[in-house]
Amino acid sequence: APDGTRIAYATSGEGPPILYVLGFWTHLENGQSSPFYDTDGLIAMSSREHLFVRYDGRGSGLSDRGVVDFSLQARVSDIEAVVEALDLDQFALFAVSGGGPAAIDFVAKHPERVSRLVLAGCIAKPGWDDVARDAFLKQLDLYEVAWDRPEVSNMHAELLLRPHATEVSRSFLGEMLRRAADGEDVKSFLSSSIELDVEKQASQIRVPTLVIHAVDDAIVPIAMGRRLASLIPQASFEVVEGGHLASSASTPATRKLALDFLSAERQTK
Repeated sequence: APDGTRIAYATSGEGPPILYVLGFWTHLENGQSSPFYDTDGLIAMSSREHLFVRYDGRGSGLSDRGVVDFSLQARVSDIEAVVEALDLDQFALFAVSGGGPAAIDFVAKHPERVSRLVLAGCIAKPGWDDVARDAFLKQLDLYEVAWDRPEVSNMHAELLLRPHATEVSRSFLGEMLRRAADGEDVKSFLSSSIELDVEKQASQIRVPTLVIHAVDDAIVPIAMGRRLASLIPQASFEVVEGGHLASSASTPATRKLALDFLSAERQTK
């Protein structure tokens, strides 16, 4: 990236490119069985007819850790660095969860580069009140000093997995989260996330866009998904059953929904 941060990426398949933007808590080597990656075949599904591109966001996985800058521009520069490294001309963007703001800003800045956009489990601007914000910041202090303790990282895994969390799935995802990032980077990423506001950029998007959100998302309330969809002119909005994994297109049904939309342009040609 322009600030010297090294960003790890991987590709699979051939065809029209899809760039997958999760942005954090990924690990290209150890994370392929993560619910956000390949438990139900995301890589295989996405690579059948496409060049599927995924990367570890700064501070996560195989990318550089101990990063100081997690600002919106820094996150967008990670996307730009991967696009430049692969010399991609035009591609579809598939953004989930924390990858949403960077993807939205990228599309607003480079509309000619993006053919289609999926925003799954994403927000344009946090909507917390002062009490909720203060409580979250205190939680991040705990993450910073004790993220490597299972009882702490598993607590966050519980939120990601609701309403279908089990002891096994919580422990499994918690271990993945510990491998993917260190406590200091977790705090820095999440604390900077509550400052992001891309509502203006969302209103500038003119590419075909699908917003997916689940009714029981414990991380991002569905009202925020509705708000995001309302900001993007002519965006489609799909409500699905489940929690944050379904919301972020990390179940077989919602992944198919996202990939069908991203492939629609090719199918009509």
